[in-house]
Amino acid sequence: MVLNPNGGLIGLVVAYRHPIAFVLLESMSDSAQDHDGKSCSISSDLVSINPDVQPGSIVNYMGKPVQVDQDGYVSPVTSSKTNSDASRPIFVPIPKITDIGLINTPLVTGITAIDALTPIGKGQNMLVIGTQEKDTDDDGTVNMSNKRAWIMNMLKSVVENDKDLRAKNDRGGNVRCFYGLTSSDSKARSTLMKRLATVGIQDDVVTVVATQNNGGADEKMARTLEACEAVAVAATACTLGEHHALTTGGDALVIVDDINLHKSLWDTTTKQLVEIYGVDSVVKADLQGGSSSEMRGFFSGLIQRAAKFKASKGGGSVTLILLSTLPSDGDLNGGADEGDMVFDPSEFESMSEKIRTRISTLVNAKVPLTAANLRKIQIPVPRPSASEDAKRLALQHVEDLISMSDGQIWFDDELAKAGRSPPLDPSRSITRVGIGADTPCRADAPALRTVSGSLRFQFQQASDMITRKDSSAINAPGDTKQLLRQEAYLLAMHQSSNESRKLSQECVSLIAASRGYFDKVLQEGHKAGTSNGQDVVNGLMKHVELQVGDTMAAIDDSLEMSLEDMALIENAIEAYFA
Repeated sequence: MVLNPNGGLIGLVVAYRHPIAFVLLESMSDSAQDHDGKSCSISSDLVSINPDVQPGSIVNYMGKPVQVDQDGYVSPVTSSKTNSDASRPIFVPIPKITDIGLINTPLVTGITAIDALTPIGKGQNMLVIGTQEKDTDDDGTVNMSNKRAWIMNMLKSVVENDKDLRAKNDRGGNVRCFYGLTSSDSKARSTLMKRLATVGIQDDVVTVVATQNNGGADEKMARTLEACEAVAVAATACTLGEHHALTTGGDALVIVDDINLHKSLWDTTTKQLVEIYGVDSVVKADLQGGSSSEMRGFFSGLIQRAAKFKASKGGGSVTLILLSTLPSDGDLNGGADEGDMVFDPSEFESMSEKIRTRISTLVNAKVPLTAANLRKIQIPVPRPSASEDAKRLALQHVEDLISMSDGQIWFDDELAKAGRSPPLDPSRSITRVGIGADTPCRADAPALRTVSGSLRFQFQQASDMITRKDSSAINAPGDTKQLLRQEAYLLAMHQSSNESRKLSQECVSLIAASRGYFDKVLQEGHKAGTSNGQDVVNGLMKHVELQVGDTMAAIDDSLEMSLEDMALIENAIEAYFA
């Protein structure tokens, strides 16, 4: 913390890059000029907050109650003093190896594609990657991956599953959800509040929000303040989750939406160092927007706060979901104009003779050598545009984050356009918890393990067949069967972004797909995304629930499925399709 000569708090150090400390002023009404030339000291004490925050609360990064109006603007709330004297620093060292245990309990998300292909274990971190939604007010954004709607689905499922367990056997009731919204955009805050209310969990989730209100007169300073506060908001959300896990032995689910502003702050600190000390003050990777070991340490301070604590530390867990937003083509600055940028024929002189001949033909035909025209006929552009370079850096940063995380879920716009729901890309989505034959760590539910063990392999096989250039090979009987099986799994996993499932229902749909019960339905044209296809799946789940409801309830409660349970479920499935 940074203190004035009287010992009063000036601000919170959000980044330190020797020899400069970057400080978020505690009072948003202050400005840097208010403290220019004045004495201060950096204390080794950490800024702490009272982490005893009740579900349904909305707080700022200092843990103080605030309210968000319907337009997304933030104002303080005068509240009675809490009886709790609990205290925990906003920024704490990541958990020690001696304090953490093995991840072996799943966080059932209610989204079949995630639970089967990229399961999340309680205590792990997971990146959720996708582009920015075009219309953040609309959960059903057309042709967009809409990652936030799926996160809201996950939150709702986790809350409802815990309530169900509590009602059944008192084993539940100790899961708590925290949502850290880092953006200072009032529309983003308003949209989050509406979404929480729409799914009915606004009283079950603790929300930490940034309190800046849409910038100010100095746009550059406003962006810097937003990035500084974003880092503090994410840290506070983790602190609240850690307090719950360590003091109650419960499970905390922490959502950080999103971590892009962490990179913005890092780039700002790099520019500041260069301005003061010159280019030699930073490593080449930072200067070029890449990943240095120092930057990895900065991000690891957040990413590695996820943990499954040992019994000696209460036995609780902090599961950390980190949203990372990629720019879509339309979001990139200059993207609309760069398609019209005209290249000179001389810029293609280093390319092959074939390409030079094609360029000459275009010039003679008076066809402008624009990036858009070149891409249409598959001629590479001689130099990347500013938008392409920005996208390359964004993807490079995501790759850096992936290398620090326990896994990633990648929502793809092209799959969304093709009707995939959720548009999860299996080839780019994976959990790294439990990989290896001799590790006791597992992120998946035991009940799903027996029906989804080879699912990823089967998807990869089918994808390889689709990309073959020899079309005759695709028509081989074995290949046709493999592609049909992929279609069956896609039908089994198809959900709308506001639909959640019980674990037992996920098992039913995947068993039906793996045993070929959907094959006839698919051959009649009722694929994933069709109303008839969904009617079949929904009807199947209702039928099995009626036939073997006790078995389904036992699976949801224990997360296990015995061979006897599977046989009962398959008999019910067979009766449905008879």
